[in-house]
Amino acid sequence: MRLQQGLPISVEQHLAIVADESTAVITRATALSLLSNSTNVLQTQQIAVYLAHSEDLLRLASATSTRLVRLPERISALKPLLKDPRKAIRVAAARSLVDAGVSVANLMVFKQAFAELEFANELSRWRGEGRLNKGIVEITRGDVKRGEQSLKAAIEVEPYFEQGYINLADIYRSQQRPMQVNGVLNKGLKALPKSAALHYSYGLHLIRAAKRNKATNYFSTSLCSCFR
Repeated sequence: MRLQQGLPISVEQHLAIVADESTAVITRATALSLLSNSTNVLQTQQIAVYLAHSEDLLRLASATSTRLVRLPERISALKPLLKDPRKAIRVAAARSLVDAGVSVANLMVFKQAFAELEFANELSRWRGEGRLNKGIVEITRGDVKRGEQSLKAAIEVEPYFEQGYINLADIYRSQQRPMQVNGVLNKGLKALPKSAALHYSYGLHLIRAAKRNKATNYFSTSLCSCFR
């Protein structure tokens, strides 16, 4: 399967994989959660059947995929999932609505689900992933300073968690702080010298810095790491 190999496919092909009932539900749900690999924008009708599906895994994956749906359509699509019987689905729906701001701030169901999201992040704050999730929520809500602190903490508590470095570098890049981007990615590569994702991120950083020749080496290393 091209999707499993990380190869590009059309959104129509991607949705066909999700819709194939002869495929295991967990495989369909995984494909559904990876729709961002094939498109930047979704229409609610493309995933509507999964938002109300009897399979928990498909509802959970659709709650994540609706981040590709534009507001306010996304709010309307996710309102029912904010009251889903499964806590994980309510939390995923709240996470996908964090950037909706005042549009959902006064919805009691959102407040309740968002409180569950914050509690889940707090419970897992001892792990890098927990700090990362907390930081992403803070950044999405506009508190970049606290988000940066949470991502730094993610690296401190779990120095071998590559996404901590990559997301912190992304913050610095958005703030046009190339020296900090360079520093955090170098720190990540020292901790995880075989990380394909970090080599790829550093290659992109070098491209932006107009150092194409050096970038090629990092892209090559990234590809080699993927196929080891």
